[in-house]
Amino acid sequence: MADSEKICNFAPKINTIMELIGRKFEREILRKAYESKQPEFIAIYGRRRVGKTYLVREYFKDRFTLYVTGLANANKSQQIVNFHNGIVNIDESRSANPIPSNWLGVFDELSSTLEKMGKSKEKKVIFIDEAPFMDTPKSDFITALEHFWNAWAAGRDDILLIICGSASSWIVNKVIKNHGGLHNRLTYKIRLLPFTLAETKEFLESKNVRWVNKSIAECYMIMGGLPYYLNYIDPKYSLAQNIDIIFLNDNALLRGEFDNLFASLFKKSEPFARIIEILSKKKSGFYRSDIVKGMGLKDGGSLTGKLTALEECGFIRKYRPVQGKAEVYQLIDFFCLFHFSFIKNNLYDADAWKLITNTPKYNTWCGLSFEKLCLTHAQQIRNALGIKGVGTRTYSYYSKETQIDMVIERDDNVVNMCEMKYSREPYTITKNEAEKLEKRASTLRKIFGSRKNIYITMVTLSGLERNEYANSIVQDSVTLDDIIGA
Repeated sequence: MADSEKICNFAPKINTIMELIGRKFEREILRKAYESKQPEFIAIYGRRRVGKTYLVREYFKDRFTLYVTGLANANKSQQIVNFHNGIVNIDESRSANPIPSNWLGVFDELSSTLEKMGKSKEKKVIFIDEAPFMDTPKSDFITALEHFWNAWAAGRDDILLIICGSASSWIVNKVIKNHGGLHNRLTYKIRLLPFTLAETKEFLESKNVRWVNKSIAECYMIMGGLPYYLNYIDPKYSLAQNIDIIFLNDNALLRGEFDNLFASLFKKSEPFARIIEILSKKKSGFYRSDIVKGMGLKDGGSLTGKLTALEECGFIRKYRPVQGKAEVYQLIDFFCLFHFSFIKNNLYDADAWKLITNTPKYNTWCGLSFEKLCLTHAQQIRNALGIKGVGTRTYSYYSKETQIDMVIERDDNVVNMCEMKYSREPYTITKNEAEKLEKRASTLRKIFGSRKNIYITMVTLSGLERNEYANSIVQDSVTLDDIIGA
C-alpha cells in the first residue's frame, strides 16, 4: 500500500475515542472538590498535549455550568465577546444586554448570572480553559478574576472554579504564585504529567494496539507518554508505519508539530525553540554560560524568564550535579529530542523510520532516549529494586573524571549506581565495560567513604547476559518489563 493510501485511510477521531486512563490522583482531587461543602478553586497546568482539557471535560462531562476557552491570537475585545457568549449560553436573556467593555464587567455579568440561578447542593462548575490567552496586554484580566473570586465566589459554598492553560509559566506566576488578590486563594493545584510507561501501555491497549514492551518503549521514546500524540496511532499499522504517517512523511499528520507547539505557547517562540535546540546537542545538558554562548546573547533576566518558562512547561529540567557549583539545564522532552534528531533534517520521502532504524544516528538516539526514559521512571526503578519504603535521594553525578546518569542514595546505607543500556538482546558486559563501571563505582566510594555500600545497578531493555563480569560486579539488575510492571 502506498503511503498516500495509508494516510487517506488514517483518520483517528481525536478526543472521541480516548479513554480516561490513569490520573487516579487527579480524579480524586476533582471528586473531593466537587463534593466538598466549601468554595473550591483549582489551577491545572502542564505541557501542551498532556491532556489537561480532556481530563476536566471527561470527568465532569455534562456537569459544567460554564465552560469557556480562550482564543489564540485574539485581542481583548474578541476574548470578552467570546466569554460573554459563553454566559449567554447559560442565560439567553443576557443576549439583550450590551457586551461588557472590560473584564470587570464580564465577571460581574458572570456572578449575577450565577446568583440568579440560586444556591444548590451540587457545585456550579466553572471551567476557564486556556486562560493565558485571555490575559492580553493591559487587559486587567487577573484583576477582574481576583475580584470575582474574593468579592463573590469565595463566599459561596456551591462554586467550583477551574482555571487551566498550557502556558504553565502563566499559571504558575499569575495564579499559583500570585502575590496580590489571589495569594493563597487556590484550594488545589494539579500539575498534569505525561503517562508513565504502564499507563501508555494501558492507553494503547484501550485502542486495540497490542505491541510488545520493546515497541511500547520505543514509542514512548518518541512521544513521551503524551495522550494527544498516542491517540494518532492506528492499530492497523506497525510502530514504524505509524511514525512515518504521523511525523516523518512529507504530508505527515503532525509534520509541523514542533513549530506549532512553541508558537502556541510563546508569542515570540524563536528564542525558546533555539534554547531547546542547543540543549538537544548534549545529553547531560549545559550550564547557563554555555547557553548564553550558544545563543550569542547577553546573560540576564530575559534568559532567566525563558529558562523558567521552559522548565515549568516540562520541556527541560534544572539540576545541580553532586559537587557542582552551577546548575545544569537538560532537555527532558522526548518529542523535542526526536524532532531535532530526525524530523528537522529528514531527507527521506517515504518509509523513513524503516530506513533510519539501525543506523549509527538511530542507535545513538536510542541510548540517549532510553536514559531519559529511565530518569522519568526513577520511582518505578526504585520500586523494582524493592526499596519502595526506604528514604532515597535520586540525582545525577558529573565531574571531569566521570559521569553517572542516575545515583540512588538510600537511607539504608546503600547507593545504587545505575547504568542504563539500550540493547534489544540481553546486554553483555565486556572486560573493558567492567573496568569503566568499576572506575565509576570507585569514584562514589571515595565520596561516601565507609558510610555507604556502592551497588552497581544495570537498567536494561532486555536484561543481562550472565557472564563472569556481570556475575562479579553487578549487584542489581532492572529490565524494561520490571519498570512497566513496577
